[in-house]
Amino acid sequence: MTSLNENDKKKLINRYVAGKVTEDELQAFFGLLTTNELDLLLEEHMSLEIGSILEEKQIPKNYKKSLWKYSAAAAVLLLLGWGSYQVLYKTPVKQPIAKNKTYDLQPGSNKAILTLADGKKIILTGAQNGKLADEGSVTIKKTKNGQLVYHAGATPSTQTTAYNFIEVPRGGQYQLTLADGTQVWLNAASTLRYPTSFSGHERTVELTGEGYFEVVHHNKMPFRVVTKGQVVEDIGTHFNINAYADEQSIKTTLVEGAVKVSTSGGLSASEPNATILKPGQQSSLKGNRIDIRKVDTDNTIAWKNGQFNFNNENLGSIMRQISRWYNMEVVF
Repeated sequence: MTSLNENDKKKLINRYVAGKVTEDELQAFFGLLTTNELDLLLEEHMSLEIGSILEEKQIPKNYKKSLWKYSAAAAVLLLLGWGSYQVLYKTPVKQPIAKNKTYDLQPGSNKAILTLADGKKIILTGAQNGKLADEGSVTIKKTKNGQLVYHAGATPSTQTTAYNFIEVPRGGQYQLTLADGTQVWLNAASTLRYPTSFSGHERTVELTGEGYFEVVHHNKMPFRVVTKGQVVEDIGTHFNINAYADEQSIKTTLVEGAVKVSTSGGLSASEPNATILKPGQQSSLKGNRIDIRKVDTDNTIAWKNGQFNFNNENLGSIMRQISRWYNMEVVF
């Protein structure tokens, strides 16, 4: 636009207040902000109602977005007074931009602590591969892929049963092979107490937390996993037990074969607190009640393969799993 005389400037202000300015006129209007004369010109229009000014000040929708900042600035001027705007316009206050702080949380890995029968502790994470200890006629070795393996020799009938205890911390997992060939995978924040060799008429281990078992079946020597309030007996089986103290129930999932699940002391399938699972079924023990449902076993044992699978899981269960694996506290 050409240079504006005094009358043109007043008309321009009136058109702006009425919301009728063109894009060129709007640019010219804000060009006046660089001079002190706009303060004097606007004083003549202060009789206009503030409410009317605010209602009319909006830039038409067909104006370019690049001009919005000018309209916003004008709204501030009309509300606070044109004189004070000169200071704000020349020295704008920069608002700090919030930035998220990144925490690099390490995922779980193979780590556990083995306690021998004599109380000696071995940190398996840093232990060298090969022979770790002898427990009677049993040799304990750590393989190159980080597994713990028990090799049983000839067991004298007079030998006293020795027990080992393995503890997997939060942020860890571990795999071991018991003296009978049974393979066990332990999830984070889990423990297993077991004999170094098996004798007698049964094989019994004690679990807290979560473990996956691939049991070597023996008709004359059943394999039993004892958790708080529950006993699981194998009948030629691959199964998973989730028995964390902070979960609402103990869940036993059968992948292959058959297992008998009962409350502590009820080891007969004919009793009302005992049941036999079929592959793909999961029992849920809460109190003395055992409920059975069909599940996707791949979801249940995903942790064993280093994965998470949260299909149809509630938020609390998901957060607890993440908390254990990344060894962090989650509040939600």
